[in-house]
Amino acid sequence: MANAIMSRGMATTTRIDPETGMVINISDLKKTLQTAVMDPCDHRNLAIPSTTENLAVFLWDSIKTHLPPSDNYRLYKIKLYETDKNVVVYRGE
Repeated sequence: MANAIMSRGMATTTRIDPETGMVINISDLKKTLQTAVMDPCDHRNLAIPSTTENLAVFLWDSIKTHLPPSDNYRLYKIKLYETDKNVVVYRGE
């Protein structure tokens, strides 16, 4: 599931940094997702009912906390697929 979150489920609004030519260094993003998603969730029980809705809110809060501050991007939404037809989109509301 974490691969789906990383590849299909996290969206940012972006601006390319003119100095680096990047929005965010992919190594930094990978470290952030490891700390924010994999470490607290991998082979663990959450302290909340593990509904798709609760997991989307948990991921938003955790990623937002660990994402390095920048003027080039901001977390826009979490899109979490329970199945191909059951999808939760959370925008921090």
